[in-house]
Amino acid sequence: MSSSERSCVAVRSASRSEERRRQRRRARRRARSAGTLASPDGAAAGAAPPSRFRLDALAVPLARGERPPTWGLNLNAFRQGVPGPFADAYNAWAAAARRELEGTGAYVYPFDYVHVTVASPAPFTHGPLAEWTAEERGAYTAAVTQALAAAAAGDARWPRAPFELAPARLELHATCGVLMWDDSAAGGGVGALRACVDAARAHAALAPGTRAGGLRARSGDKQPAPGFVHSTVMRFAGARAPGVTDAHVEAAWARAAAAWPAAARARCEALVLVREVVAYQHMDDGEESVVATFPYAPPPPPAAADAAAAAAQ
Repeated sequence: MSSSERSCVAVRSASRSEERRRQRRRARRRARSAGTLASPDGAAAGAAPPSRFRLDALAVPLARGERPPTWGLNLNAFRQGVPGPFADAYNAWAAAARRELEGTGAYVYPFDYVHVTVASPAPFTHGPLAEWTAEERGAYTAAVTQALAAAAAGDARWPRAPFELAPARLELHATCGVLMWDDSAAGGGVGALRACVDAARAHAALAPGTRAGGLRARSGDKQPAPGFVHSTVMRFAGARAPGVTDAHVEAAWARAAAAWPAAARARCEALVLVREVVAYQHMDDGEESVVATFPYAPPPPPAAADAAAAAAQ
């Protein structure tokens, strides 16, 4: 083999080696992005078994106190962060849950971020929303507000008095822990609201063919499955301590769930439309993210309803 041929072989070999190194780096980045709850020592030794639990990448910075910006619209069954018996009961439970879940990578929500989603007119996770202009966001927000004002004033299914949600059970999922609510105990208030929101989508302000209707078609507008009324109270947002297995996580969650105060109830007084400018509604801006509230109250007199509709426009 000539020297030039040997040189070409060496170059090809070096190129293949560099490509393999790039592939390994990409694989490591994908693994970090997907998240792992394996303990550091187990991961290094390659001995940790596959976990059924996964890091929630969006929750990782939140658990560190960071607030990366997002944009979306969400409808909550009650206003977040309101002091009262439910706040006191939750805070006591959260303190106990953090002790039980220590070392599992769990991030237990502070009370101020606990909410019940009725529907998401514009989910913050929907990628195209990042491409909307400020004018488009404003136009769509105004149209949603107008349609909801009409529903609150005129839909016979709208709750006409405040109601309470009773806890049903706590569930552990792959990336999070949730509190399931018994909507039937409240006369199906959240279910009724979802029916009203569904009907509001046909309102003239959001009708197909209008500008806001076109935006809605791109918004990812959705609502949870019927009967699925929940509050996320925990997300996996960190690595496990050495030696912690799935069995340890499940046992810790079971102890935390058993500590939930069964008598705790969430009082719902108004549907709240918020701008979700931080993932999972971790907004720390007081009332600035609240777009509008729609009380669970008797419909206003016709003249007042007309004035409210005009104001929403």
